[in-house]
Amino acid sequence: MNTLEELEYYCNIEEPVGALMFTGEWGCGKTYLINTELIQRLKKTHIFLRISLFGVMSIEEVKAEVQKKWLNECINGIDNTGKVASALNKYGGSLKGVAKNVNEFMPDPVKNIVNGVFSINVLDFVKIENKIGDKKVVLIFDDLERACISTTDLLGCINEYCENLGFSTIIVANEDKIQSGDENNIKYNEIKEKIVQRTVRHYPEYRSVVDNVIENMKFKLGSYKSFLEEYIDEIIVIFSGKTMDGKSLNDFVEKCTKGSYREIDAENRRIRELLKKRPHNIRSLKCALQDFERVYELLVEYDIPEQNKWLFSFIAYTFSARAGLVIKDKEYESIFYDDDVSQLYPGYYSKKYMIDGIKKWISDGEWNEEAINCQMSFMKERYTAITSLDKARINSILDLEEEDMLAGYPELLNLAYEGKLDLNDYVYLLCNSNEAKEYDINIPTIDWNKVQLGVEIKIDELLQSHEGPSDYNVVIGDESKNDYTDSQWKVYETIEKYRNGQLQLFENNRNLYIELMNEDPYIAYEEIINKRLDCFSDKMAEVTLNAFKKSSNADKNDMPFNTKDIIRSMMSYSEFKGEQTETALNALKCGLKSYLEQHCSSNKNSIAAAHANRFIQTIDILLAELKK
Repeated sequence: MNTLEELEYYCNIEEPVGALMFTGEWGCGKTYLINTELIQRLKKTHIFLRISLFGVMSIEEVKAEVQKKWLNECINGIDNTGKVASALNKYGGSLKGVAKNVNEFMPDPVKNIVNGVFSINVLDFVKIENKIGDKKVVLIFDDLERACISTTDLLGCINEYCENLGFSTIIVANEDKIQSGDENNIKYNEIKEKIVQRTVRHYPEYRSVVDNVIENMKFKLGSYKSFLEEYIDEIIVIFSGKTMDGKSLNDFVEKCTKGSYREIDAENRRIRELLKKRPHNIRSLKCALQDFERVYELLVEYDIPEQNKWLFSFIAYTFSARAGLVIKDKEYESIFYDDDVSQLYPGYYSKKYMIDGIKKWISDGEWNEEAINCQMSFMKERYTAITSLDKARINSILDLEEEDMLAGYPELLNLAYEGKLDLNDYVYLLCNSNEAKEYDINIPTIDWNKVQLGVEIKIDELLQSHEGPSDYNVVIGDESKNDYTDSQWKVYETIEKYRNGQLQLFENNRNLYIELMNEDPYIAYEEIINKRLDCFSDKMAEVTLNAFKKSSNADKNDMPFNTKDIIRSMMSYSEFKGEQTETALNALKCGLKSYLEQHCSSNKNSIAAAHANRFIQTIDILLAELKK
């Protein structure tokens, strides 16, 4: 027998000796099968009362719900207009206001209620029976594993209906999620053996499910529904976890082969456990197909090819995210680790056909229009790249043809050294160099110190333009840090400092120093001493020299000490740029020497000369400290 026939057979047993356990993973269509097929088949001979156990807090709550459902069916069976049933619902089961009408229609179990008892709850007098008229009553207890009380207590309660009152009883549950009791309680398996007559596991008919879902769902675009129907076989494979010829997707998952024996064994065991969690949730399927229409519109708008592969990746990612199998980086909320998705859906999920904005929408429900459009534009650029340079700049090295790599990388590196790449391009360069190392791909040697200088040039350009960080930032998780050399990671850290606003903060503080120094050196020192700076810049040196020249001797007296305090303060920060500060201090020293030669050569300016010499001596002390 198939699943439906098994359920129907049980419902027709005259005197069941126990309940039927109908189990299967969440979302596989258990309730859907009962509501749309079993009830329809047996509606002429059976009445089905569905009691949801989701969140119930007590056995009394369960019993009251059974009584309400049973009484409601009694009245509905007699009063085809539904008026009496509606009145009962309105008054929450109380006889007040409806007793005169109800008593006329009451079945035998409650006929003895007198018209004068208005304030007593009718449920207190209801004694339910396993038949209503000539129809057999079947109790369906759904979501057993989601109740908030003991499973053992619930099964004991359900057994009362089955064993003592003779009800056919179906328990709908995901048994895999039911926890056995502790040592002081009867274990689940033990009590199940006493109560459950038969267990039926539901395996959905995947083609029928997918066909029905697509057929019955409404979409804005007629072309989208046709698009889905074109790839229905692939959707079935993703949903079922089996290929059209019956092979499991598990057979296509690559095993771990790198590392020590223990590491390999542990990783392969982890993968095996992961594959057991591959979801087959109908609700997730509906969500994925409905939500992808929004992505489909964008793909059409941007003329992105291979739209079917975007669909497959979207469904796989949605299934995994809704099942809690996608991990988000705690520090970088834009990073979603999707390696597990690739293992769950080999051949169907690819990072090439997914963008971070869509991942965030699936996982967090946030549709960031600006960021998603920015990322789609980037994908469009990737698909339309023509020159070897552009292909090398914007693609994964594993997707490049050999000739494009050989022709594009030398030019790409020159642009990187000159600071003429976007920051995302620099991150791609880092990622590609790492992949080249992992897969023994021979790319030109990269001078990461020159790349660092190029990144600093680019960031300085961005800071001067006051242009904020891009909405689309390619990122590398901290867990990958050990995959990169110190010089490579320094490049990435510099980019991240710009993106998170640190470098903009330093730039703002430098500009504040320059602005105030032109007005009043004393105020400039007071304001800046407690602010973060990563270097003493050439412009700061220039404005300090000009302020010194214009200041009175009294103000000149304080400037060497104040400058020393500011520079020593910034030297305590990890971001401090010693080389840049050294260059600026030498420029300031040179300017002071020129001032001595041009303005302090006669005895008339001997006090100013003393201040200038003392400033030069202070700079020498700082330069010596920088060399330590």
